[in-house]
Amino acid sequence: MHDNEAERRGTNFSNFIYWLDEVKCCETKLISGLDRVFITGTQPASQAISCFNEKVVLPQYLWYMVSGALGDIVQLIIDYYFLHSLLQINDPSLCWMGSFSASISVRHTTHRYLVFGDYVGGYWNSLLRMYGGYSIILVLSTAFNWVMTHYFSWSHYFGYFVTLFWTGIVNYFLLKFIWKLNLYSRCRTKQEDDDEINDEEAVQGLTAEELPKV
Repeated sequence: MHDNEAERRGTNFSNFIYWLDEVKCCETKLISGLDRVFITGTQPASQAISCFNEKVVLPQYLWYMVSGALGDIVQLIIDYYFLHSLLQINDPSLCWMGSFSASISVRHTTHRYLVFGDYVGGYWNSLLRMYGGYSIILVLSTAFNWVMTHYFSWSHYFGYFVTLFWTGIVNYFLLKFIWKLNLYSRCRTKQEDDDEINDEEAVQGLTAEELPKV
């Protein structure tokens, strides 16, 4: 029953995406490539989606702004409704640090589908790599927010949005660098190379009688 319902919803969503892909105005196809993003997942929106008979391709940074805005909304909800209102945490810097940390996994997903494409090295390796890269920004942005709100008496959310603005710009260049890194693959390749060298040395050390017969 539940499987049939999920399948039906999936079919309805797929049909809707395919319908959007075929929408025309004055014989001009408005948008193309949605299926490669939201159905097959083979490409991010920044590479797959084009407009007006595939003549207009939006720049990657614009897709990053869209993806970042989705993450910003999630972060603001966590900051305001959960940390500030529900848990009664009144320190702006603690709220910033907690909400930014909690929103990274959401940003990781939206960046995959809208901006940068497949997770290099798998989902968990990619997520850990993003947390590692963002840890630098987390420390710097929290320190900046603390100075601005404690020493310069900025209000909670004025400091929040100023911090959000500059971290968003810096994060784009950081993510472009770390997204394609695959340290796990490099470690495996080195290990495999070492194993292959050891195997060759072992074969060279065998006598003619010890070599396997063909």
